[in-house]
Amino acid sequence: MYNIGLIKTERPDILINPVSCPTEISVYDWIKRFFNPEDFTLEIAITQEAIKELLGTNNIGRININGYEVALLLRETETIQEATTRYIHLTPRSADNLDFEKVVGLEILD
Repeated sequence: MYNIGLIKTERPDILINPVSCPTEISVYDWIKRFFNPEDFTLEIAITQEAIKELLGTNNIGRININGYEVALLLRETETIQEATTRYIHLTPRSADNLDFEKVVGLEILD
């Protein structure tokens, strides 16, 4: 099982709106929906092979989002749990659609 979530780059220990994905392909599908062409322009295309290769390493995957102090974090659930101190859940616009501006404007208090 894999987890994907957003982090504020100044607080990478807090995962925002984590999503569980059972397979590498479901991770890729989620990322593809998240980085839809209406909201984002990618400098480098994200491919199934790249996601599979990333998840096959011992590193936590981090996809920075240019122009924002926000990034995606992805890895096996246990590894993400060890690397983070807590999860924050914001209300999404729909099951697959998080209001990105809520994350950008989120102030995280200790």
